[in-house]
Amino acid sequence: MARVIFKQVNKTFPNGKEVLKNIDLEINDGEFFVLVGPSGCGKSTTLRLISGLDEPTKGEIYLDEVLVNPLPPKDRDIAMVFQNYALYPHMSIRENLAFGLKIKKKPKDEIELAVKKTAELLGIEELLDRKPRQLSGGQNQRVAVGRAVIRQPRVFLFDEPLSNLDAKLRGQMRIELKRIHNRLKTTMIYVTHDQIEAMTLGERICILNKGEIQQTDTPMNVYQRPANTFVAQFIGSPPMNILKEYSKIDDKIIKFSCEIPKGAHQLGFRPEDTLWEREGTGLHLTANLEGIETIGREAIYHFNFIESKMQIKKDFNPEIIEGNDYWLFIPEDNIHWFDDKDIRI
Repeated sequence: MARVIFKQVNKTFPNGKEVLKNIDLEINDGEFFVLVGPSGCGKSTTLRLISGLDEPTKGEIYLDEVLVNPLPPKDRDIAMVFQNYALYPHMSIRENLAFGLKIKKKPKDEIELAVKKTAELLGIEELLDRKPRQLSGGQNQRVAVGRAVIRQPRVFLFDEPLSNLDAKLRGQMRIELKRIHNRLKTTMIYVTHDQIEAMTLGERICILNKGEIQQTDTPMNVYQRPANTFVAQFIGSPPMNILKEYSKIDDKIIKFSCEIPKGAHQLGFRPEDTLWEREGTGLHLTANLEGIETIGREAIYHFNFIESKMQIKKDFNPEIIEGNDYWLFIPEDNIHWFDDKDIRI
């Protein structure tokens, strides 16, 4: 196992595009750490720098106390799992699992024992004599994980490994990955653009945007105290509602029964924290309901508010009618305040 440390790491591509900007990051020994953000934010590049498949333009990367910038991938003791499985199609599953150990010239009996234990850990014992083409996507992904596990590396890197699976299989594999981490206690660094994966898998998550770290914290802290409006709207489904220039809106449409912090220029509230026509200390506003999406017992209600769109997520209520105006209430403790630079107050 190992800590992974970035010190002022930059990465600029030959075309001049700066992909990572002054990244300072410390990933703890044995931690399940998730990098999340939109496409092009630099998260996969971060994995490639850790693995040695790419080099930083500036800055230093350490595994524990060892500077790994000059080390080739084979000397870093890192295993990487890709989204496309990267299995050898002509080999059996047994041979795929054993391949890395054979390259290292491990004894045959040691390899056989390692294959057996890894197959048991992943529940793929009955698949060992099949070829990858005979397996489902979920089974192939288990094998890809197993090929990394069998090497017993210091660090596992996962580059969007579940993106090719359907929703049900993704849910099952998330549970499997958590179980494997709980068993192995090895440092795992996982890249995804899916906030559900980030929130359910990560002990801590790091949100990236345009090559810069926006916030690093536990999933619950990120959800409850987003550092800025980007994080507030990236984490959460539906995303947080953000209101700007609220002080210029008629007080018949929006009213505050709470103190507004000094320097607050915009505010946010989560769709699930909004209540129907309730009295109390907080924010009261009137908005027009333009549409309803029903999702089983719950519904997402889409509102027009001045020039903004808002969503609230509540239990479905057949008495709530599209086209009507509704008086909504957000309790004071559920209001998030931001300054004019989008930073949390």
